[in-house]
Amino acid sequence: ALDVVRLDAPGDPRVGYLGGSYAGATGLATASVDPRLDTVASMITWNDLARSLAPDGAGRRSVGPVKSVFGSAFLAAGAVLTGPGGYAVDPARAQGCPNYAQWVCDAASAFTANREPDPGTLAAMRHVSPVDYLDRVDVPVLLTQGQKDSLFSLDEAAATFEALRARGVETSMVWHSWGHNDRKGYPGEFDIKAPDPFTQHEAALVGNWLDRHLKDRDVDPGPAFTYFRDWVPYTGVASPAYVESETFPVGARRTFRLSNGSLAEGDSSNEVWTQTIRGAGASMPTTFGLSNLAAELPVPRVSLPGSAAHWTTPPLTEPIDVVGSPELSIGPTVSGPATVFVTVLDVAPDGARSPIHGLLAPAVLTESGEPVTISLPSIVHRFDRGHRVAVEITATDPSFAGGPGPADVTVSSTDPINQFSLPVVP
Repeated sequence: ALDVVRLDAPGDPRVGYLGGSYAGATGLATASVDPRLDTVASMITWNDLARSLAPDGAGRRSVGPVKSVFGSAFLAAGAVLTGPGGYAVDPARAQGCPNYAQWVCDAASAFTANREPDPGTLAAMRHVSPVDYLDRVDVPVLLTQGQKDSLFSLDEAAATFEALRARGVETSMVWHSWGHNDRKGYPGEFDIKAPDPFTQHEAALVGNWLDRHLKDRDVDPGPAFTYFRDWVPYTGVASPAYVESETFPVGARRTFRLSNGSLAEGDSSNEVWTQTIRGAGASMPTTFGLSNLAAELPVPRVSLPGSAAHWTTPPLTEPIDVVGSPELSIGPTVSGPATVFVTVLDVAPDGARSPIHGLLAPAVLTESGEPVTISLPSIVHRFDRGHRVAVEITATDPSFAGGPGPADVTVSSTDPINQFSLPVVP
């Protein structure tokens, strides 16, 4: 170690690890094998790479359909990367699977053939995931995760947070605004290119964490959980837009029942209704729009007639603030194995329908009439007065490979369960 580095013991420097995305996971991996590491600040990374790249919101299977757009982008980036980490410096990296381990290209071939990972790919993805080694991480960990992130959702940090806390490891979690969809934070929140703890709230949180666990300074390392609200006005540092909590999850469930195209509250009605999603899991697209790589652009999603089902609240008389994972519980009839895609939308007074940061949950359905709860990616969002909350089920999605279909999925008033819930905070 350099002379300026404090030593805990001979050969044991006082060291912390700060990194994001891939580097966020390598920080946790390092902590699992090197006892000299004293703390980790891990940003916008994954807990389970298989679940991140091929999620199944229904939770019945280990994986669902592949995020094909993200996967293609990663492979393309590897093929053209010629910088310090690429094959311009080491020509051997151009051989086989350019700039990646060979199993990555093998996985891409399996994805193309099967539209989901094969067992070997699953094992490889889990081997490089914190879920595989968190039981060996014992140093304090700060997790920060992005609301604008359809690659590694907020739930990836939540899974790591809960696993470490369950073992008594000191862990804090921040849900900030920026992520893989948009690397630019709000003013006074965080600047990834020029972090400043004096003018940026999240930079101060990270700085205090490192000061506490590396320099033993008597500073507050922060709450167990804190999250950014993009609807709160402020000037300067973004601190007023952050809420702190010593518990997680937060919020109480507000439940709506699925009715004839509406999300209703109160006693169930005697209406008889049916909505059918045709072509679920088809290889040919039936829903069109931008992929989740461009999720922040205001481009509407459009589905072919008969390939989507919708339920919508009346205009809200008061705002609804949501922090956490929406859930849709249904017991549909399916004509065969099917994959559907579930999205929550904010419907403006002018009728514009906006998915929340492009987030959605694929769900693999195999048995007719079997109740299933589909967990959607967590959000931090205000549905404002006069707006409406909508939940949508589509047969395909432009960001994902198709499923095992095509098949028809029918949701009706005679199903054993039809409800949608949101985790609402005061």
